[in-house]
Amino acid sequence: MRASRHAPLRGQVFGFRIGCSLPLPELAPAVGEADVCVDLAPCEGVLATGYERPGGALAYGYAGVARLIVDDRILVQHTPDLDPAIWRLLLLGTGMALYSHRRGLPVLHGTTVRLDGSDLIVCGPSGVGKSTVTAALLARGAGLVADDVGILDQGAIRPGLARIKVWEDTAAWLGHDPTSLARVHPGFDKRAIPVALEEEPAPLRTVVVLERGPAGLERLEGPAALLELLALHRVAEVLVPAESAVWMAAMSVLASSVRVLRLRLPGPLDTVPTAVDHLLATLAEPA
Repeated sequence: MRASRHAPLRGQVFGFRIGCSLPLPELAPAVGEADVCVDLAPCEGVLATGYERPGGALAYGYAGVARLIVDDRILVQHTPDLDPAIWRLLLLGTGMALYSHRRGLPVLHGTTVRLDGSDLIVCGPSGVGKSTVTAALLARGAGLVADDVGILDQGAIRPGLARIKVWEDTAAWLGHDPTSLARVHPGFDKRAIPVALEEEPAPLRTVVVLERGPAGLERLEGPAALLELLALHRVAEVLVPAESAVWMAAMSVLASSVRVLRLRLPGPLDTVPTAVDHLLATLAEPA
């Protein structure tokens, strides 16, 4: 991949210092040399969409307007008129997930919070309520570790960006004026709520898997817990058989050290506080 070897350092996220020719205002300050450099290449025409593995690299294309190609560096191809907020959103989410996977780090699809000195990750498919449950936990005193991307490193989740992304109705439900919050994507009614970040590592002790259904909470153990963990890879679409075996081994180790809970949400926002209260009461019980 053609890359700029001396791109200015723009900041850090997930433990990686990032260099880029353009500003990345979402990043935390950093010093030293970049661990990974990001190059940008405006491209005419429609770009490939979906996950690929071109020439040994990892790639993800979004809506025909942007494409990430990840090896030892990250190349962002984009249409000339693309709003920079879109490629930055892709870079700092899926892009960093792909880069971390390439570096051999397990990547979970979930948002991690700090509770009483240990970490809990809220996982589940898009739209199930991860950001809403996370916001409710933060409102009850939890601290934020990482939103949407859970990079596992020696039993802990690496810290991400100091924000959570929520839909406008959730922001209003939490007492925010959505119009006062930055929009994370010009085409979506999703906003970024600034949140102080827990920067010191702590052990991951609980995995909460969300699903829609009649309200309920159950603990999963043994094969049932492992099956849930195996389904949580943030970029599962790029896995080849050898990597799937590594992922299974990592999740087997994780299953032996965490409590796996399935939390069912009926759907409406006003049911979330009761569900979170039930979750917190369960967490207060002996493991």
